[in-house]
Amino acid sequence: MKPLNKLKLKELKIQDNFTDNDLVLKYLNGDEDSFYTLVNRYKDKIVNYIYRFVNNYEIAVELSQETFMRIYKYMPDYKFDYKFSTLIYKIASNLSIDYLRKEGKFIGTEMVDIQSLKMKSIASPEEKLLMEELKKKLESEIMNLPIIYRQPFILKEMENLEISQIAKILGCKKGTVKSRLFRARNILKEKLGPYFGV
Repeated sequence: MKPLNKLKLKELKIQDNFTDNDLVLKYLNGDEDSFYTLVNRYKDKIVNYIYRFVNNYEIAVELSQETFMRIYKYMPDYKFDYKFSTLIYKIASNLSIDYLRKEGKFIGTEMVDIQSLKMKSIASPEEKLLMEELKKKLESEIMNLPIIYRQPFILKEMENLEISQIAKILGCKKGTVKSRLFRARNILKEKLGPYFGV
């Protein structure tokens, strides 16, 4: 694999017009730059996604690199039964959970939709300061969610994936995803409700 910085920006812009599966096909037909376009398309998303699990930026970068290495090895066997993004999030999820288990931070028991929490409009410097504190509290409570709820919550509310895609990533039914999302939102509302006047 050649380093990403060897790609020409012009080539990247042209490649960005293709869907993920188009790029996979191009790669499988010998166009190696197509793989680097996919990496460029997903690298920041995957680092951010993993960071929300492990709460350590350096580890998130390492695990994202491992994610792309695994994708690279898997590409010759790629099936077009599902979206490429499903595969990449599944691998990133599995690596994150493996890391948490290894570190003894995995809780195996079963950004919140802020609009649903009815916040007041912010005007004064005091309210802005309060909002920053609320944001930190929100991030902290998301990190405190049991992994079984945190994972679908992040995939849905932060990564904007569809329920069907999340079900494939997690290897469960759509109804299970919905119930876990419902539970995650309820936990967060319970924890954060007093801060938002709910």
